[in-house]
Amino acid sequence: MITGINKLPQMRLYWSSYDMYSNERVKTTMNQNRLDLLLRYLHFSDNSDPKAGTDRPFKIRDVIELCCKQFQDTSEPTEELDESMVDL
Repeated sequence: MITGINKLPQMRLYWSSYDMYSNERVKTTMNQNRLDLLLRYLHFSDNSDPKAGTDRPFKIRDVIELCCKQFQDTSEPTEELDESMVDL
């Protein structure tokens, strides 16, 4: 999530020795070699599936759908909004 907020041109820069680029949270959470291994071997789908060429988020589609279902099942609004609460 940090890499989505603090975008750098190259992933390895999060572990840089230069203060301008490095991110202590990233450095203390996971070392660079461990992340490289995860990115290399962690897969959620089969690349030989015919949908791979037409569906851009194909590789993570199942994960997205599972997360959306979980969010819908566990999300319960605690309050209702009334138009008097909103400053127009």
